[in-house]
Formats: sequence, structure tokens, C-alpha cells
Amino acid sequence: SGNILAYESDFTIATTRSRFGQTGPRVGSPAAGHGVASLAARVGQKRAREIWMLCRQYTAQEAYDMGLINKVVEPDQLWAEVDRWIADIKNVSPVILQMQKISYHQHDNFILPDQSPVQEHIPDYFASEECKERRLAFIERRPIDPAKNVPYVSIPIT
Repeated sequence: SGNILAYESDFTIATTRSRFGQTGPRVGSPAAGHGVASLAARVGQKRAREIWMLCRQYTAQEAYDMGLINKVVEPDQLWAEVDRWIADIKNVSPVILQMQKISYHQHDNFILPDQSPVQEHIPDYFASEECKERRLAFIERRPIDPAKNVPYVSIPIT
């Protein structure tokens, strides 16, 4: 969920020690649609698919290069950089900022529907042996037992 916070926030400042990546598909936590599409709006379809489907970890510099975050600083410079960004925000019209945020939200809501067709399948997946195995493997820091994977299920694309 930290990765989702990075791309759902207005601004993300990270240190050189920061790591980014999705774990959901690896640990039995399916995305309901919004997070997947929202990331694609930030970094593009190809990169979003890579992030969500491969569950790799990325350095702060890699996240910056793909447009996931705004700034990378050394750990001892983090709060000074945050203070600089806050000072800049304080010099901008609050009314115009509010209008801009409304525009961004309208754009996102136009692109991203409130409900995804995937959501109707989530309760069944959460109850599956695969989901339980992936969560337990994650907690126990061990490889998953692929024998517990759910056989391929056709999810209709509407």
C-alpha cells in the first residue's frame, strides 16, 4: 500500500534508501481496478503493467525516472526538502490549488470508473486456498506452493 500512496499523493519525495513496488499479486491481494488504472495514468500502460504484473522492487532513482515520484534526496536532506516544497505551496493561491485538484480528480474519475468488473471476483479469491497460501508465504518469508494456485478462470471483459 505504500507504493499506492506514492502515486496517489500529490507529491512524493523519497530518499536514496527508498524502495517502491507492488506486492499484491505475489501475496494474494488483488487490485480492484482503481490502483491499476491510476498507476497507468502516472507512468504509462507498459510501465504500470510491469510494476503490477512482475512485482519487482525499484530504487528511488528508478521510480523518479519513470515518473512515479517527484524528487530523490539523501536521507539527511529529506525534511529540509519537504520544508522547501511546503514553502513553495504556501506561495500559491489556495483557491487556484483547490481548482486544480478538482480538475485532476475529475480527470481521474473520468478515466477511472468507481467500480471495476474485477471487484465481483475479489470475495471468491480472498476465500481461495491460493490467496491464503500467498499471504502465509509472505508472512513466513518463503516461496509459495504453486500447487495451491487457482486454476485459470475466465473473467469476462466488458
